[in-house]
Amino acid sequence: MIRLRSGAHTEGSESGDARETEQTEAKRDGKLGRQSDLAEPETKDVLKSHGDTRNINSDANLTGDSKSTPSADSNSFKYTKGSHEGLFSPWLWLCLKTVGWAVFIVYICVPTLVKTNPWIQGSIVFFNILRWPPFVDFTRPQDLGLNATRNLYLEHHNVRLGVWQVLPVSMAKGHLPSDNYFEQALGDIKPIVLYLHGNSGTRAAWHRVQLYKRLALMDYHVVIVDYRGYADSSGSPTEEGVIQDARFVYNWVKARSKDAPVYIWGHSLGTAITTKLASCLCKEGTPPTGVILESAFTNIREAAVNHPFSRPYTRLPGYDWIFLDTLDANNIYFESDKSIGDITVPLLMLHAEDDIIVPIQLGEKLYKIAQKHRPKGNPVEFISFAGSRGYGHKHIHMAPYLDVILRDFIL
Repeated sequence: MIRLRSGAHTEGSESGDARETEQTEAKRDGKLGRQSDLAEPETKDVLKSHGDTRNINSDANLTGDSKSTPSADSNSFKYTKGSHEGLFSPWLWLCLKTVGWAVFIVYICVPTLVKTNPWIQGSIVFFNILRWPPFVDFTRPQDLGLNATRNLYLEHHNVRLGVWQVLPVSMAKGHLPSDNYFEQALGDIKPIVLYLHGNSGTRAAWHRVQLYKRLALMDYHVVIVDYRGYADSSGSPTEEGVIQDARFVYNWVKARSKDAPVYIWGHSLGTAITTKLASCLCKEGTPPTGVILESAFTNIREAAVNHPFSRPYTRLPGYDWIFLDTLDANNIYFESDKSIGDITVPLLMLHAEDDIIVPIQLGEKLYKIAQKHRPKGNPVEFISFAGSRGYGHKHIHMAPYLDVILRDFIL
């Protein structure tokens, strides 16, 4: 019995030990499970991190830098690329917008405005809106160094013209002479030069004033007129109107010059006015003594085509219709090539090789026309000035040997 109890106790003890062992193992397994659960996110993070590292290394390999630090190189590469786009893209876009607007204005707006408003072309040809130099008191030419000069106003057909009369140096006095003295001075034997200036500016423009001074030092009278619409003259300029103004002042000079020789000097647009005026005077039998053309052109259409402002448009389809036909609509022709053949008096033409406003080729072309159509025995001379001198369109007055040229021509 004892053994039976003892055997029973042993079996129970063994089964209890077995249960305790199972419980202990279960607990141990549970702890391990919990530890495994706790470790799993870290393992996933590590795997995820390793996955990112592989991707970055892959990007780095694509860039050709396999030994660079993954995360640092990736950030640095992306930042540099982003900063590059942020720095240049806005400027590139701004440049494209600027170019686009410029093209739109130059090739769409301007031609449209010119064609639909023909008066614009007339304003550009005469350009009398530019009154340079500004703030000039035309009643005081002495302020510009023209001491022996008077300002006067002549009226015809309800137009008032501003005029300057410059005395020869030999007739200048220490004080400003009276108007009566100026009137009588034109009747001596000294040559008189009627100067017809080009478009834009006034009779007070610097290069024009320098020419007056030089002519006065050569002991010539100089008479200058601002056409209608220029400076302090009234009215608005037209081709017919400015020619009438020049003719009126010429008649005023002739009425006082007696036997003194009278020459007409035209510059730029003034050459077309001079050519037309001299042509009419020669036909009527009251010609001037001689004509001087500085920076002359054949006609206004050819002058417009060769002007620097026209260069962006000359290859534009419909250029003639848009820009040149509007000159006809304003009755602006200035066809010196059709008038110069009627001039029967001595003719002197001056042109600088570096003239970009009126290219010398136009002056040479007009010279050849004059040679061909003028009556035989009437001399015509063309003198060019080297481009290296830098006289351009309006500074031939600076030529040191101009005095010699003029003394050979003006008797």
